[in-house]
Amino acid sequence: MKIALLAPLTLLLFLATQTQAETNLLAQATAGDAEAQVEMGLNYRDGKGVERDEAEAVRWFRLAAEQGDARGQDNLGYMLLAGRGVAKNEKQALTWFERSAAQGNHWGLNNLGNCYDRGEGVKRDPAKALALWEKAVEAGSRYACISIAATTLPGASENEDWDAAAVWLKKGAEMGDARCASALAHLLWHGTAVERDRKQARALWKEHDPEMLRYVREVARRDNEPGQFANVPVVHLHQGYNLCGPTAAAMAATSWGKATHPFALKRACPDSPFGTGTDWAKLVTAMRGFGLDVRLDTFPDTEQGFEQGMAALRADLDRGRVVLIDVVWPENEAAQSGHTMLATGYDEKAKQLILHDPAQPHPGIRLMPYAEWKAVWHSRWYSRTSPGRSRPVIRRVD
Repeated sequence: MKIALLAPLTLLLFLATQTQAETNLLAQATAGDAEAQVEMGLNYRDGKGVERDEAEAVRWFRLAAEQGDARGQDNLGYMLLAGRGVAKNEKQALTWFERSAAQGNHWGLNNLGNCYDRGEGVKRDPAKALALWEKAVEAGSRYACISIAATTLPGASENEDWDAAAVWLKKGAEMGDARCASALAHLLWHGTAVERDRKQARALWKEHDPEMLRYVREVARRDNEPGQFANVPVVHLHQGYNLCGPTAAAMAATSWGKATHPFALKRACPDSPFGTGTDWAKLVTAMRGFGLDVRLDTFPDTEQGFEQGMAALRADLDRGRVVLIDVVWPENEAAQSGHTMLATGYDEKAKQLILHDPAQPHPGIRLMPYAEWKAVWHSRWYSRTSPGRSRPVIRRVD
């Protein structure tokens, strides 16, 4: 709802429903207070106290940004980069991030680093991205810690260094980042680059990743039971930017006794440069080149197709064979963006699938209820060979 378009009587009725704090915020923002304008933008972006309206959020962010407010500049850059409430424009987004970062805003520094890491609006420059993330941490960003750690985590780069990763994971965990805390707990659990301390690991998972704690307690120690339960051990890898397909494939290859690296698989994909999504048909070609007999199957995006697909998944997992799957999160439907994960187990009694998500740092495990799984397991963008919206998998067939 846009206040400026309301008739006087409607405006009075609208204001009558607002708290005094909301009324004061609107008055301050309308009078030109940049901080209040940013808060108004956040409210409209998130639907907090008002009907969600991303175009209106952009308007408020722009008002603050044009006054030189660093938070307004960063938020406007984010909306432009994501194409939310405004046409997507990476170049303009980069400009606003640069202005925010120049003022030392940690969000602006972090997002500018992301742009250089991903090559959004600027030529890709991982070294500059790393320098910007380090500045962001100095300015108070806990989110940049996981980005720095990822540069040395297995899978995300070819410069694996657990000791270096541990330093940044500890720092991020101390600053309250849940991903860093869960990854640090993984190191503590296994005694990797840190002294083994399972009590502390459990405490970190309890606070920051209860799903992982449930996995350790209820799933990890169970014996496989065909038709009812399977859990295939997998060495987790954390993906680099837009590298979910090759990373999931590398995890699968290692599980099948053909250890390789995501970067090697990506290089083997025909006409598939780094930083771009990986067509599944090309990924299958690359995997076969590494001696893996795999095939791309699709099941209909119907109730019957789901049951057929689940039967195939259970059969493969009962044989100790993990399966690559592609999902589309609800927020990514409009962007037509899928995400590859690895199905590593299932629990028929609990009605949940066990997944390794390469987008997450170690341990990267998801326990996904069948109801949620049914909703997200579909894609029409996983390959140029896609027959339309379907439920795709890449399976080992030898």
